[in-house]
Amino acid sequence: MAAILGNTINLIVLTKVKKMMANQVILLRILAITDFVSGTQCFVGVIQQCFPHLQSCTHIICKLSGLILSLCCANASFTLVLIAVDKTVSIVKPLQYHSLMTPYRIKAVMALSVLLQLALLLYISSGDPNCGNQPQILSNVIYMQEWGNCIIDFHNPALKMGTLSLYLYVVVLPAVMIASTYFLLATVSCRQSRQIAASVRDSKILKDLRKKELKGLKLAFAITISFLLSWVMFSTLAIRESFTEKKATPVAKLIGGVLAISSSWTNTFIYFFIYAEFRRTAKKLFYGKLKSVSKMSSSNHETWFPRITKQDTAEEERFGAKVNVLTKV
Repeated sequence: MAAILGNTINLIVLTKVKKMMANQVILLRILAITDFVSGTQCFVGVIQQCFPHLQSCTHIICKLSGLILSLCCANASFTLVLIAVDKTVSIVKPLQYHSLMTPYRIKAVMALSVLLQLALLLYISSGDPNCGNQPQILSNVIYMQEWGNCIIDFHNPALKMGTLSLYLYVVVLPAVMIASTYFLLATVSCRQSRQIAASVRDSKILKDLRKKELKGLKLAFAITISFLLSWVMFSTLAIRESFTEKKATPVAKLIGGVLAISSSWTNTFIYFFIYAEFRRTAKKLFYGKLKSVSKMSSSNHETWFPRITKQDTAEEERFGAKVNVLTKV
């Protein structure tokens, strides 16, 4: 529920934030949609708990929900890579930014990434002897009791190379690219700040510029750290079981599952606590609407039940006095 509600707020507010670049809005909206879809799989898990026959790896609902949940997790990591790359180009090459990072290219790269992730997931999820006698599509999908959801079995030793390929593409490659990108951004920002401060010979300007430039990296850096911390434990357990055939303890699987699922709604808290413009926009949208609704309800109430003022009371007293005089006459 937190993932669905939080990412619904994200989708509404991100379109109204004025000081955010168009590419950043596109990428953050893609991330919110991805997390929203992965959050809806929790409801599928609740349905599967109520109807145990839906937990079978031969059932179409279990197969599709396992593929969708795995694809959302893979797509979220590559979205973070594009956010880091977009931020890097905007700082390193500001004049060529609008020609290099067009919205069309961003969407095309995302589409190609999703197709590659889907191909890897279909390879890993097919041809498993655990479900049926013959290999079939999406047969390597299992129901994880620790999660309460169906997901592709990344622990299968028979498909270790596919699991390793996905691990390298989804976890290791994004981690290396993002770490190197933010290191480059930090060095470029500090160098530019020194050059500007040296030209004006003012140490206070150096501190202000460095603080301002590094402040813009906090949002993307916090989202990335949150995602990697959420998925590192689950990914490590999957690789360990695939290559050593040593099963992790149920407690370790539970902790890894909770951390992985929590990645779908932690971004909402990151936006609110780190990005001030997001807070202001959300306050204007939701608090302003609540105030307008309360004003409308109060005006409707006064229309049907008008307030009795002192002037109304005085007029009623004068009218009553006139009536008494007429009755006496």
